[in-house]
Order: sequence, then structure tokens, then C-alpha cells
Amino acid sequence: MEWTEGAAYDALLHELRTPLGAASYALDAVARIYDGAARADAAQIAHMLWTARCGVREAQSLVRWFSQLRTIAQGSPRPDVSTVEVRTIIDRAVTLVPTAHVHVVVAADVPPVAADELWLTQILTNLLDNALKHTRPPDRIQVVARRVSRDRVLISVIDTGSGVPVDRQQEILRPYIRGTRSDDLTSQGLGLSIARYCVTAMGGDIWVESDGHRGATLSFTLPVASPEGS
Repeated sequence: MEWTEGAAYDALLHELRTPLGAASYALDAVARIYDGAARADAAQIAHMLWTARCGVREAQSLVRWFSQLRTIAQGSPRPDVSTVEVRTIIDRAVTLVPTAHVHVVVAADVPPVAADELWLTQILTNLLDNALKHTRPPDRIQVVARRVSRDRVLISVIDTGSGVPVDRQQEILRPYIRGTRSDDLTSQGLGLSIARYCVTAMGGDIWVESDGHRGATLSFTLPVASPEGS
């Protein structure tokens, strides 16, 4: 994946139109109801407000992604790798996505990983943002971390959405790729492509698993931190 600063600006301007347009349309509809120019029941109003909230949330995510893209575009930054506690960063990322209902499972034998603390937070926040778009209450997003080998930790973010077709499971990790759902308010590709860049730059792998019908699991690996002094 290659980004230029111009491409980052183009991505931001292009992608902001959809979530802000959805939020504006929904809020205009609510305003017409309260002005007496239209009628709707409580469920319809709730759906309109939900759409507006999603639009604003996605716009905020895009602005955050833009700052990440600019950093990438300005010279392929290298991660500041240190020893990082996985549970601590997962909890921090969950706090940064307050509207998400998340169930976290971290196996007892998960060791610290060798990672850039800020980058790992960005990866998890971007994956949670993506899962949030595809998980409706009362369903919850799951974040699972476990050790899969002597030198690797696997972290997975699981949603309960409509799934990702098998033939699209590689391309959604690239920028400018939009999801197939009609109510998907922004591109999946920006947040996921940033996550892919950060994971691979830290020596890990990232992929998506789905049967194409219900739910998707976005997983990535990171190296286990070496013991001090080894």
C-alpha cells in the first residue's frame, strides 16, 4: 500500500461526504417532524437519530484516520517498539469507542508483545470502529487475545454483521474499498488499510475470516516481546 499526502486529502474529502450527508438528511427529517411538516412514530424518529449519530461518529473516525494517513504519507514511519501489555491496550481502545458494546476475552497465558503502543491502540480502535458498523444491539463485539505459538500472539475482533464474501476478503484491507451493505456510511478501506500498514510494519500479519453470510473476524498477529536482557 502506498499513500501520498495528496491521496490522504482526497480520501478525506471523498469519504466525508457520505456520513455527513446521512447525518444531515436524518436531522432534517427530524426537524420537519418537530416543525409539524411531517409525521413519524417513535421508532422512526429513533432510527433517524441513530443514523445521524452514526454519520457523525464516522466523520470523527475519518478525521482521525486522516491524521494517521498523513503520518504514513510523510515518510513511511517506523514503529517505536517496546514491551506492551495486550490487555491494557485493548481496554484503552474499547474506552475510545464508547458506543461499542464489547466483550473482551484475554487468555491467562497471553504474554506482552513487541509493538508500538500508539500504533496498537490505533489498530484496535480502527477494527472496533469497523465492527461497530456491522454489529447491532443487543449483539456485542468480541475481542479475543490468545497465544498461538511460542513467539506469536493472535488478537481477533469479531462482529455479527452480514459477513464478507470470500472473494472480497483480501480487497477490503486496501483503501477506497466500500462495504456491500447499503447502510454502511463510510469506506471500510481507510481504517482497515491503516491497520494493515501498522500490523505489517510491526512484523505481524492481518486477515479476515467470514463465511460470507453472517459475521466476520478480523485477526492479526504480533511478536511476543523478548525477555529483558535476552
